[in-house]
Amino acid sequence: MPQGKTYTIKDVINVYIQAQREDHIHPDFRDYYTRLLKALEDLFQITLTTSENVPPGKRAGYMLFTATVRSLLGLRTPWSSFMEAGLIIRRLEEAGTIGQDILATSQQIDHSVQQNRLLHEKMLLQLLEYMYGERPMTFTSEDLFNKGFDDSREPKWSDYYSDYIDNL
Repeated sequence: MPQGKTYTIKDVINVYIQAQREDHIHPDFRDYYTRLLKALEDLFQITLTTSENVPPGKRAGYMLFTATVRSLLGLRTPWSSFMEAGLIIRRLEEAGTIGQDILATSQQIDHSVQQNRLLHEKMLLQLLEYMYGERPMTFTSEDLFNKGFDDSREPKWSDYYSDYIDNL
């Protein structure tokens, strides 16, 4: 049964980003987002998986769009690799002034990466509008369901957690 979501063009961009990620904990995630992207592309009458349907003269925008997605996916902080950093944080807190300085600098890095992410997302929306024009329409889970895609079948991280931990 459909989830009752409403999808905008920003959601299409976010789904495209998810479909490009190579760090999902299981192939089911990438498969789901790839299929969802195809269904949303059909509804919004755009194509992000190839430049073939980008209007002539706008294909350079597609090249920049894909490069911007790759850049966004590369954004990281020093903490990005840690699932659990409690011990490190505790040791830094115990280290006195230098530990507090490290944590403060870390927060600045995190803020900078968040700002960078927002700017990437803004640019992706601008590039999409450059290639296809403004797309103010919205579609629902029911629209997707009527096209043969059930968005309620989205994989849940919790269903794969034990397999993921076992393979670390």
